[in-house]
Amino acid sequence: MASSYSTDLKIELMVTGEKAGLWGDITNTNLNLVQQAIAGVEAISIAGGAQTTTLLMTDGALSNARNAVIKLTGTITGNQIVTIPTGIEKTYIVANGTTGAFTVQFIQAGGTGITFAATDKSTKILFADGTNIVDTGTVSETGVQTLTNKTLTSPVIAQINDANGNEEIIFTATASAVNELTIANAATGNAPSITTTGGDTNIGLTIAPKGTGDVNIDADTVRVGDSNADATITTNGTGDLTISTNSGTNSGTIKIFDGVNGNIEVTPNGTGVVKLDGLSYPVADGSANQALVTNGSGVLSFAAVGASAGQVIQVITATDSTERNTNGTTYVTASNTLSVTITPSSSSNTIYVVSTLTGSGVSEESNGLFSIFRGATNLGNATYGFSGCTAPQGRAAIAMSVLDSPATTSATTYQVYMRKQDASPSNMGMNVSGAKGVITCLEIKG
Repeated sequence: MASSYSTDLKIELMVTGEKAGLWGDITNTNLNLVQQAIAGVEAISIAGGAQTTTLLMTDGALSNARNAVIKLTGTITGNQIVTIPTGIEKTYIVANGTTGAFTVQFIQAGGTGITFAATDKSTKILFADGTNIVDTGTVSETGVQTLTNKTLTSPVIAQINDANGNEEIIFTATASAVNELTIANAATGNAPSITTTGGDTNIGLTIAPKGTGDVNIDADTVRVGDSNADATITTNGTGDLTISTNSGTNSGTIKIFDGVNGNIEVTPNGTGVVKLDGLSYPVADGSANQALVTNGSGVLSFAAVGASAGQVIQVITATDSTERNTNGTTYVTASNTLSVTITPSSSSNTIYVVSTLTGSGVSEESNGLFSIFRGATNLGNATYGFSGCTAPQGRAAIAMSVLDSPATTSATTYQVYMRKQDASPSNMGMNVSGAKGVITCLEIKG
């Protein structure tokens, strides 16, 4: 009876009485085949474009399909298929050592197998069941693995890649770190959380974009604050804080300026308005002396505030404590500063002018006279003015007042003038010994 060969490893099986004198050689060959099956390592090049590479299992001879470890090598420029003969039951360790981003299939002829993804250059532990190649799912250091119901206890991970092999999360180590992130899921109705935990009592959380990138929070509502604690929104440094919508496009802004005595600017967009507590404020300044008024429907605007007739609109006062003297008989200012310039807000308004001072006469025969002038116009009696003093070399309290109608909205000056009534060698004057004189103008609504 002739020898036969085993189904899986193709080892020669001799029958009794056969192969006389050859059993030693055949046995040694069989042992080499077994050695190849359990310890053989062979690098097989599959370089080139898309193709199918067939591995052989030859009866009674060393063959590449019998090796325990098969390392596929070469630069591939297309997807590859590697087959082993059907009917073989055997374990394999297959390493994808090729270069080139293309897939590599390892299958049993006529059956199915496993596929190394284009970027998967790992090593897999497989077995042939006679029809198909089956992945044992054993995790390798470099392999692309799908872990199901696995628990990793304190794994050391530097990077997590996405399905395409690109970096998704990179972990950076800190020497002697004591603080970390804790990520927790949540039951129905609750939100998952990212929390800072660790050895320190108070631990912040830094989220930093790269360069001028932004931190985007895709939520309708953003809450700040720890439970019922007060919350603060601030800048990380001396920059100003601007609040806007749509990245500032077609948006009003609230800008808080950093620094001592910094401003807060509220600026609407376009023809928009600033609303506070339901009131719409004007977006431009009004004129001098205008005030905010309401239309009764929540809209404020600048307008002149109408005073009632007889009401005082503005008051301007000047004083002088310097002693002034004159020896002339013509009204002069004697360089006194009892002078007020006022600008009426309406030509129909009147100006009430009042002045008090201390005057000094010259002799019993010649009086000291005082009057109020508007510009160059004497508002008192052309000769005697409003008041005078006759005490020789003495003092007298002088009080003058006049209600004038300048009929103008231009700046108008009112000033105290004085003169001697008659020529005499002595002077007359005002503010004797530094007594204070006062002149006050009041604009009265007409």
